[in-house]
Amino acid sequence: GGLRRWRIGIEHQECSSNEQICLNDIMSGSNKEHVKGHMSLESGVIYNRGGCTVKHCGEPITDPKMEALGMKDERLQVLHFMGGSKGLAPLVLCDGGKDYTGDGPKGYGCHK
Repeated sequence: GGLRRWRIGIEHQECSSNEQICLNDIMSGSNKEHVKGHMSLESGVIYNRGGCTVKHCGEPITDPKMEALGMKDERLQVLHFMGGSKGLAPLVLCDGGKDYTGDGPKGYGCHK
């Protein structure tokens, strides 16, 4: 599978699961020279934090301070909910004392 040749010069690279795994494979694999200077790998603690890092869902996390601080962690800029953390979105975004959606309890994202 995968494209025989990507427009950026990568050959025989398949993205088999999701974009995070695909980008990781490209940046750490044999094709990393093709993207060098065109991609930036930034902190997942700041820009791509999973929902399980602010509300425990059974997955191990690298920095226990992330869970202890939750949404009050000043490093947090982007939080995503996928896989096992999807059900945590309403708890974290709506039921934690602050409505992060801005639409209130009946608005998009918080309505039950």
